[in-house]
Amino acid sequence: MTSMRDAGAGDAAVVAAARAALLETTPDDTVGELIGLDEVSEGVLDVRFGTAMPGYPGWSWAVYVSVLDGADEPSVLELTLLPGEDALVAPEWVPWSDRLVDYQIAQDAKDGEGSLVIDDDDDEGPDEDDLLDDEDDVLDGVEFEDAEAELELVDEDDEDDALDQRAAPHADDGDMAVSAEDTGAETGADAIERVR
Repeated sequence: MTSMRDAGAGDAAVVAAARAALLETTPDDTVGELIGLDEVSEGVLDVRFGTAMPGYPGWSWAVYVSVLDGADEPSVLELTLLPGEDALVAPEWVPWSDRLVDYQIAQDAKDGEGSLVIDDDDDEGPDEDDLLDDEDDVLDGVEFEDAEAELELVDEDDEDDALDQRAAPHADDGDMAVSAEDTGAETGADAIERVR
């Protein structure tokens, strides 16, 4: 955080606008005392308040307020909660591949196998023959049946039966029942017949 200055008599409207914007976003008891102001660019002030939110020690509310010459009152541009130097923040992100290597090394040390050496050039993956010649069709204890035996093809007779069932009368005299002919819309059966 850059060096903040104390609020002067001319900053009352800016501080009031910043606090009012915060109170639209967060309850009053989560907004702490005014820390100070900093001009981040020409006509834009960073107004900082402490936070009293549980779990956020060392954080502060930053409200960016525009104070352009000729404007009747200041305008709030943005507000956010920012960590300070003492703030509790998430650890730096570590790529998955690095975490995996650390895990594998820890597992090997636990099992007493020594250290793990990974050679990226040696990792060619499974052989294609190994994948195609799996006769028992078992993977991790799950048995797979022949997919072709399970595949059922729909012939035209089955399609016609489905269309007949769809065209069967169902509550024709209800208020909600409106046929496609009444609306001028094309039914699915009409579309299939048109395509044939």
